[in-house]
Amino acid sequence: MQIKASILLVDDRPENLLALEASLEGLGHELVRAYSGEEALKYLLKQDFAVILLDVQMPGINGFETARLIKDRPKSRMIPIIFMTAINKDERYIFEGYAMGAVDYMVKPFDPAVLRSKVSVFVDLYVKNEQIRRQGELLRQIERREQARQLAELEEAKELRYRNLAESIPQLVWTALPDRSFGYFNRRWCEYTGLDPEAMGLDVLGSILPPEDLASFDAAWDQALETGQGFELEARLKRDADQLQRWHLIQVLPERGPGDEIIGWLGTCTDIDERVRTRETLRTLNAKLLDQNQRIEAEVQERTRDVIRQKRFIEEVIEHAPGGVAYVDRELVLRLGNPGFVRMTGFAREELLNHPLPETALAEIVEPLREALDQGKRLECAEISFAALDDGPALRCWDFTFFPVPGEAGSEGVLIYSLDVTDRVENARMQREQIEHLHQVDRMKSEFLSVISHELRTPLNYINGFASVLEGQMAGPLNERQRAFLRNIISGSDRMLYLVNDLLDFAKLQSGRFELSLASADFVELVEEVAGMMLPQAEKKGVSLHVEVPWDCNLLCDRRRVVQVLTNLLDNGIKFTPAGGEVKLRCFPDGDFLVTEVRDTGVGIDPEDIGKLFTPFTQLDMSSTREAGGTGLGLCIAKALVQSHGGDIGVESPGRQAGTLFRVRLPLQDAKAVRRSRQKSRQRTGG
Repeated sequence: MQIKASILLVDDRPENLLALEASLEGLGHELVRAYSGEEALKYLLKQDFAVILLDVQMPGINGFETARLIKDRPKSRMIPIIFMTAINKDERYIFEGYAMGAVDYMVKPFDPAVLRSKVSVFVDLYVKNEQIRRQGELLRQIERREQARQLAELEEAKELRYRNLAESIPQLVWTALPDRSFGYFNRRWCEYTGLDPEAMGLDVLGSILPPEDLASFDAAWDQALETGQGFELEARLKRDADQLQRWHLIQVLPERGPGDEIIGWLGTCTDIDERVRTRETLRTLNAKLLDQNQRIEAEVQERTRDVIRQKRFIEEVIEHAPGGVAYVDRELVLRLGNPGFVRMTGFAREELLNHPLPETALAEIVEPLREALDQGKRLECAEISFAALDDGPALRCWDFTFFPVPGEAGSEGVLIYSLDVTDRVENARMQREQIEHLHQVDRMKSEFLSVISHELRTPLNYINGFASVLEGQMAGPLNERQRAFLRNIISGSDRMLYLVNDLLDFAKLQSGRFELSLASADFVELVEEVAGMMLPQAEKKGVSLHVEVPWDCNLLCDRRRVVQVLTNLLDNGIKFTPAGGEVKLRCFPDGDFLVTEVRDTGVGIDPEDIGKLFTPFTQLDMSSTREAGGTGLGLCIAKALVQSHGGDIGVESPGRQAGTLFRVRLPLQDAKAVRRSRQKSRQRTGG
């Protein structure tokens, strides 16, 4: 029959009892609740318990007083007590608990697995002891019955009484004469040892007892012969069936005659192997429990030292923090303030600690403090300015961060962190002034470019006008040499006008005054116009110019600006392609966009220089640029024009002497035109 132990849980708080029951209910034993020390004492009068879990802090009789009363009562003195507490954690309370006879002192919150492990040890110990007690009681009952039977049989026949008794009891029974010679062995002895009772002499015990146990038996019997008193000892007897040595309790009693003389010896051997092994198990468990308690105690001490070290470390960090660190409670009483915070306020440390914050001197942070307390949320206040007393009248700027510390009823207080950001604020102000100065310089530059471009165009127009008059020979005939000089003048003024127009466009882009005149345009016609203008330049340099365009393709664009972009791309391709090379312009639809590619077989571009192409006033190859002419603004302006149309422009080049590909994407006026264009292209090419 399984023994079910009872565990007494004593705590005045139902939620704590519920937590203990949840941790221990898996043990399968009875859990008894007691809400006070008085109630626990009443339960102890009614029943036995394997272990008591006792809360220290209780109204009325506290845990220590209850433990003392339990230990004063003999019946409950040996019940193990484990103290549980969440308040009395000081070492003096722990020592007092152990002084009261407690086997352990646990601090809440506890680890349920550790609690179950500790309680299981005491429950198992209780169960084993109860089993031993019941077995002992059973054995005593058996012995009493046998003695009663022996007395009854003694009346009938003494010899028959001894034999019947020996054959009926479960123990191994033997008798010996006063000189220690064996006279009788019962059937259980013969079955257990496997020996023939007729062949057993004085040395019969030597074959079934280990040498050390045999020596102890002989010494005890020798002493019994001298004193005339019986004896008992524990020894191992070898069982014939499996050759195992099992522990037995050997009890030897003298049999006396009418004159009180010893007429024989009666011996019994009771199998106590389970009890001995249980006892050894309990001894091992006790040793493990002691070792575990020592480890736990050492761990607690180490963790306590860690907490102390961490506390000291945090104190050092706060004390030497570069900013101010402080803590105020709900009443705005300063409970902590490091030197940085004290220096910021200008007060002495003793004037601040454990005193309400001076609301007049620190009015700038008192209101945010109250707001952080009320809302219970982190609050940041940047660049709060006030004059600290130790800095004189000069204002300094501080960044404040307020961290509310939560409690049971809202925020218990606020942790304050402050950082002097005066230098950062001053640097930001100087940076803003520098940026504003740079913007002003940039505006002046743009205005200068605009003005100088307008001023240069006027004399250039005069030059072009009078050159046209001379070219038309309206002022008289020209000879061949004069016409050559005139062509150089017109070429130079045209180039100068081109450069001035670039500067003027760039100035408009910079100033934000650039505007587009959007209208529907036939892109095929537009490309043919640009190709016609650039063909003489290509033929003059000996470069082949090829054009491939779709049909019926319209754009919503500023025609003049798109012509400017394509002219710039073709002009660059022709300029940087040597004689015998090729420049090809190809257009094709791609979704809702029209893609225009200008590919040349010219000098190419290093991959690391591609990102610089669209930067204003950037010329990658100065020798080529000077030879061909240019300001370094053409591609920058072209990119701005394409993007202002909702498109994009890109460039690819494998490297030097490998040619260059410029790709421009512009949105189509009507996506249906793309499909019509593709259909017509397939019809005309037979696709």
